[in-house]
Amino acid sequence: MHPPQVVELPADLPPAALAAFQRALSLRAALSDVDPDEDSEVGAAFAEGMAALGLPAFVPYTDDEGAVHGWTDRPIVPSDTLTAAQRAALVALVDASELFGCRFPVPATGWGRRQWLGLEPAGPLWAPGADGQPAFFALRELLLGDEDALVEHLRRMPLALRVPLLAEIDVSQSDLWCDTAELFADVVVKLDGSLGAWAQAFAERVLAGVPASEACNQDHDRAGLTFAALVAAGVPLEPRHDELLRLAVPRTPALLDAWIEAIPEERREAAILAALPKLSFMSGQVAAAVRLLTRWPYASLAIHAEANLAEAINRPGIKAGLKAVYAEHPSVKRAVAAWKKAQPKALTLKRVTGDALADLLPLDALAAAQLVVAARAYNGAACTVEDVLAGRCGGDDAILPETIRYSRFEGPRGKPAYELWSLMTDAGTFFVAGTTDVVGGVVEFSVDCPDVALARALRLAM
Repeated sequence: MHPPQVVELPADLPPAALAAFQRALSLRAALSDVDPDEDSEVGAAFAEGMAALGLPAFVPYTDDEGAVHGWTDRPIVPSDTLTAAQRAALVALVDASELFGCRFPVPATGWGRRQWLGLEPAGPLWAPGADGQPAFFALRELLLGDEDALVEHLRRMPLALRVPLLAEIDVSQSDLWCDTAELFADVVVKLDGSLGAWAQAFAERVLAGVPASEACNQDHDRAGLTFAALVAAGVPLEPRHDELLRLAVPRTPALLDAWIEAIPEERREAAILAALPKLSFMSGQVAAAVRLLTRWPYASLAIHAEANLAEAINRPGIKAGLKAVYAEHPSVKRAVAAWKKAQPKALTLKRVTGDALADLLPLDALAAAQLVVAARAYNGAACTVEDVLAGRCGGDDAILPETIRYSRFEGPRGKPAYELWSLMTDAGTFFVAGTTDVVGGVVEFSVDCPDVALARALRLAM
């Protein structure tokens, strides 16, 4: 079920809008995930309400020159042009980001909408400028004309202006999508003590949380930048700040060590372990654990690396790194040996099929049901198997039928154990064989399964 959220809609909204919003909220409450950018019943009901308010959904199109104009090209209206009814509805729905998505002429994130509507103090992106309009609109005009022009405009800004603005843009990537990776990499090595006050204030906003449904990006850049700015300014790190630590190695690797060293020793190990899963790929987590072991020889880091060794890209190099750590720190070696001894006997699976969709048609009832579940897990769209097979499941995020593959995994004595439907090359869903019971998935090529032993067996079998 979707986490309950109390939304009190104004009773004096236009009747058509009120009825549509109530229907959307009721339908949403019965779902675990909502992707309003797809042609779902929830999304359609919400779009009906927005249209009744005079804020219709943007429809992507291809212009006469063949350029595709997607949702990031949609117009966003200045908030001072809203009618009383529009404002009242948007205030009531301000945090229902999973309903808004990126379709309407309003900011896509609750973070942006709250500032746009004046419900909280505006940061540098939404504060009125000399012309009375937020900087957002000028930056967006630059972006829609030429992404490189926006990036260059940001690059020329003084550091004290560029850093806060970059952090705000990172939250608003759904509306201001541009490649800011180089800009972040550039500023993080130039931080000094001048941004301490900003970092302390912005840290509170980041720690307050941006719902995962809000944006099409993760918080690595803004959180890591904030943590780095706190350290550069010499701000004493409080326990809650540890959550902002990110382990991506900057251009100056010694900086990462300095960030970690700034965390008091009694909290350091826990902070590193909490930051490891925030690296996108398990292979990166393993590499980071081994690198950090050379300076902070925590047995927990070595165990994390050993437990996920199957995911390592450079397995010989990782093993050599661990061997060197064990030679220098016998206590770590002993702790890892004790951990290995306590592990249950490893589950062994064998992948026995890897069939393309075309070789499986027509699908039997179970296969069709599994494929529908896998498609829903991939993009949140409620589709029939016919939609999936025709490439109609998911709108712009549709699953390409030619990428669909089926695999079966056998356990001891050749008994069918698990089945996998792979989608779009790097994603998929695992089922208990012969059922639609989900045990895990594949996300960006990595196995995601709460059962650690099963996850390891599936990784090795794949």
